[in-house]
Amino acid sequence: MCKRITTSRIERVRLPAMDPIHPPPPPPMKENATETTTTKRRALSCTSFPSFAASGASRSINSNNNNTNEKRGIETTQRKETDEKKKTKKKQITTLDWTTVIAIQSCSLISIMSSTFIFSTGIFMVKNFDRNNVKEDEAKAALRCGLLIASKPFFSAMSSYMWGRSGDRIGFKFNILVSVIFVAAINLAFGFAETYTQAVWVRSLSGFFDGIVVLVKPSLSLISDKTNANRAFGTTGLAYGLGTSIAPAIASFLAFPCTSWKMYDTKNEGGKECPALFEKYPFVLSSSWITIVAVPAFVFALVCMKIVPPTRAAAAVENSSREDIEKANGFSISFEMVETGKLNQSIPEVEEEEEEEEE
Repeated sequence: MCKRITTSRIERVRLPAMDPIHPPPPPPMKENATETTTTKRRALSCTSFPSFAASGASRSINSNNNNTNEKRGIETTQRKETDEKKKTKKKQITTLDWTTVIAIQSCSLISIMSSTFIFSTGIFMVKNFDRNNVKEDEAKAALRCGLLIASKPFFSAMSSYMWGRSGDRIGFKFNILVSVIFVAAINLAFGFAETYTQAVWVRSLSGFFDGIVVLVKPSLSLISDKTNANRAFGTTGLAYGLGTSIAPAIASFLAFPCTSWKMYDTKNEGGKECPALFEKYPFVLSSSWITIVAVPAFVFALVCMKIVPPTRAAAAVENSSREDIEKANGFSISFEMVETGKLNQSIPEVEEEEEEEEE
């Protein structure tokens, strides 16, 4: 009987249906000894956390101090290296050939003075040329004076390209010396001009044959490099300042010697008669003095001017970067290949096909 009752009960028991959305909660776990040990460990770790945090903070502070010390050491070494580089750069400055610089600027002074001496006497020259014309007014005289002054720089600009090409082909020293001769001779002839048209033509010729302005800076660049170029080119401002200040003052002092000089005043005792040359050409001294100054400048430039850089290659290698040297060498090689006809500038068709395939 017992076996039948148990079997019937077992057969009649049905399992409950499972809800897929809301599953039943898990059965409660019994408290074991393991849970108590884990809670004790957590409590111990929580109580010991401040000590671990303090030790970590001290370690971070020490690491920060070490980093700052390392940075300071690196900065000091970098400063020492920069100071050493500056000292070495100062030692590597190439010496400038000052005799050549003075010779070049002395020739430049002749050109500047021949252009600026007329600033103080131009209006009086125009009035002297038109002294027989009573109807000449001040406005027309000022206009004619401006054209007379501007004729030299205008024709100098017209011939600048010619002088530049001649300097590249023949040499800068030769062209500078030839320009000094032309400027000195034409400036002497300017003082003997009897009419306004003659004065304009003579001054225009002086500008056309004056190539000194064009040749000065290339000459200075040949005898200098980037360590002393500022010193070399700084002398151009000095020459221009002296020429523009000295020339008009001396020209105004030497103009009209028969009336402005006491030695030719016959009213005073011991006064001499003014020479006929100065009476006919009252501005001959104001322009011819530049010719007199040009003679020693020409001789000095002929003897002392050396527009050849003897140590240019070594100085360029020391004071230039590797990229500049490689570019300069590549340009010189390609230029030689173009001159000799060895450079093939045509692009082969094979390279074009390869580029199309890559695209």
